Amino acid sequence: MITFIRLLAVAAVTALTVLVPATAAASLNETAAGRAHVEPDRASPAKFILTIHTPDGTVRASTLSCGPEGGSHPNAIGACDQLTAADGHLDRVPAQPAACPMVYAPVTLEATGHWHSEVRSFVGSYGNSCQAVAATGGVIFQY
Repeated sequence: MITFIRLLAVAAVTALTVLVPATAAASLNETAAGRAHVEPDRASPAKFILTIHTPDGTVRASTLSCGPEGGSHPNAIGACDQLTAADGHLDRVPAQPAACPMVYAPVTLEATGHWHSEVRSFVGSYGNSCQAVAATGGVIFQY
């Protein structure tokens, strides 16, 4: 299951690098642990692949570029604003208050990419998607 998810992330990054012009595309490498990561690319100050995983194997993914804002994320400007305030560290983005249902439907959030010339990654597990979105600022994983 994890291997499939990793392959899916690699495929998403590979598709992104094919669709984005060569000057703005990041190259993809595989780490020793098998996770895909994006090599720093001076043409784009920030580039992330955001994924939401559920226990049943469902994966939702979005791409996010900052400077200029873009990717498949529906609110790239808002997400980039939050990341800028946190210097690209997703774990430093302040939580937003939310009235989330007390329903246990666990999700794991993952972000891999780079902020300027530094590789960044984030993984967090939450009781449900509402809690996950609120805990990560309310915008970045809202897609």
